[in-house]
Amino acid sequence: MNPLNIDFVKTIYFNLKYLPLNQALKFPIYIYRKVRFNRLKGDIYLNIPNIKHGMIKIGKVILGNVDYRYTRTILEIDGRISFSGNAVIGQGTKLTVGKNGILSIGDNFSVTGGNTTIICNKKIVFGNNDLLSWDILMMDTDYHKIFDKNGQKINEDMPISIGNNVWIGCRNTILKGVKINNNNVVAANSTITKSINDNNCIIGSNTKILKQDISWRR
Repeated sequence: MNPLNIDFVKTIYFNLKYLPLNQALKFPIYIYRKVRFNRLKGDIYLNIPNIKHGMIKIGKVILGNVDYRYTRTILEIDGRISFSGNAVIGQGTKLTVGKNGILSIGDNFSVTGGNTTIICNKKIVFGNNDLLSWDILMMDTDYHKIFDKNGQKINEDMPISIGNNVWIGCRNTILKGVKINNNNVVAANSTITKSINDNNCIIGSNTKILKQDISWRR
């Protein structure tokens, strides 16, 4: 029995598929059980000077309230993903990177899983020490096209940028074109459609500043 719930076959396949051999043989990416590969194309890059085994964990059980038997992590990769350090993508996370999408993940990144969905069709950038909770929807696209009366498309994809040391609470929606600065907390059950230029704040829906001069830690 595998006490760590790592899927060794998928781990070997994933590392050899995406990484240069000298990196792949270190197995820096662990794939856990209940990870479903919907599509594995595109590219993955490790911008990490000192690569070690298990630095990036995909599908790891983090939350106690996730039904391990039935909750899956889903990967759909057509574009590019880069990692700059340690990362944990928890069980239940749905990750889609479109053909033209660029997903950049900083060091000490963690998404607890539990049905959090990240959809990247253009560009999503996470800084260092970012923490995402459960039931989050983050998308830089509307998927469907909207046109004005002259037939011009009015809803182009727009990048999302998350600074360093940002905690995004549960049941949040982060939409295209949003930039969130450093050391901020996004309060639970918020919808963020505009950029947040302040630092060290708790932010609610419609980018309302709920509290200033705060700090947080894991």
